[in-house]
Parts: sequence; structure tokens; C-alpha cells
Amino acid sequence: MTDDRGPKLSIFERFKTRRGELTTKARRQRSIIQILVESQSPAGRTRSAISKSIAAAHGAKWQSAYPGVFKDMEETMVPLGLIQEEGRLPMKRGPKAMQEQGSPFYALTDRGQVVALSIQEIRGRGTLLERLLKEAKVTERDALFVLADCSPGVVYMMIQRYVEAWCEDSFELMPFDLIKLGEAGDESLVAQLELLESLLTLDRRERRRVVGFLREIAGKAEPADA
Repeated sequence: MTDDRGPKLSIFERFKTRRGELTTKARRQRSIIQILVESQSPAGRTRSAISKSIAAAHGAKWQSAYPGVFKDMEETMVPLGLIQEEGRLPMKRGPKAMQEQGSPFYALTDRGQVVALSIQEIRGRGTLLERLLKEAKVTERDALFVLADCSPGVVYMMIQRYVEAWCEDSFELMPFDLIKLGEAGDESLVAQLELLESLLTLDRRERRRVVGFLREIAGKAEPADA
């Protein structure tokens, strides 16, 4: 598909020569989104505060992190509608005009919350998912509520593939509609559906054998009451 939407998000971008390791830009963008989700204080969601948090995690100076953070936020995430200015904090230093304007702090939009749900390291994704399903434009809302309750890992996996496909220009991000994954030809989801439908046809003994095998592969112990 032709790229006609300008800036592109890079949270899944990986080095080609480092066994799939995320690039510096990808990790920085993921960190920005994580901070915007987890920081309750407006003071923690300014560009400077975000730069300081990212720099501290890598033992670097925040001034060196700021240009990349500024570019990611103002030239990528704001134009893509993932984040928006939520307000401004008064400034005590700097030019008078800057003090009068204040320092902007940011929040995720509905679009940004969908992207955040695709990032595994973010804490509190359950709360974020519940809020999204209640408040945003979501297709098949009821089915997703049920699936999120019984198998949240599957929902997060689907959302990750959904956001990855959007980053690849496969479809529009909103309205949030996981059925669009069919357009992207996601084979992993087809395989999961095949597994689920097959399990429903097995008798109890065969089903326990297959589930036990899958639990062993996943490194999860068998429940005590199994």
C-alpha cells in the first residue's frame, strides 16, 4: 500500500543485524507512550520530564534525549493523532514569553490508547482496555468484553497485530475494529481459531492432553484442581 499518511510510528522497528532487537527509536517511542500511560502527574508528562525519565533509565543526560523525544512527539505522535496537549504548566525560568505560555503536558487520545495496548511492558493495560472498550468507537464491543475477561492475553496479542498492521499501512486505526485483521491476512489468528474450534470437538480426555501439552510448551504448571 502506498504511504500517503505522512509520519509513521516506529514502535515495532527492529535492527536487521541484531536478531530482531528493537531500534533506539522504537524503544524511545515505546517509552514515551508508557510514560504517558503510567504517569498520573501532569508534571511528569511534559517533553522535558519525559526526556529526563528516558535519559535516567539509560544513564544519559536529559538534554541529549530531548531532541529525539521532541521529534517523536511533535513530528510523529501529534500528527498521527496519538497524543494531544492536555494543558500547560507555569514556568519559573526561561524567556518571559515562554513563562507566560507555560510548558505543555500531554495525554493519549483514543488512538494512542489502542497503540499503548500493543506494548507489553506497559503496566495497567487491563484498566486501559476496559476504559477503551467502554468509551471509544469499538466494533463487536460485547464479544471483546467476554474475550478480554476469559483470555486477555489473546486480546492483547490481537491488538498488537492490529497496531503492527496499521503501522504497515494495512488499514486505518480507528474506529477500533479487530475484524480488519482479516484484511491483513494474519495467519496466527487463523491458526488460533482452528485450535479453538478443534478443542471444542474433542472429548474431555483428549482436550486435557492437548491443553497439558500446550501448557508445557508455554512453561506454565498444571492447575492444582485440574
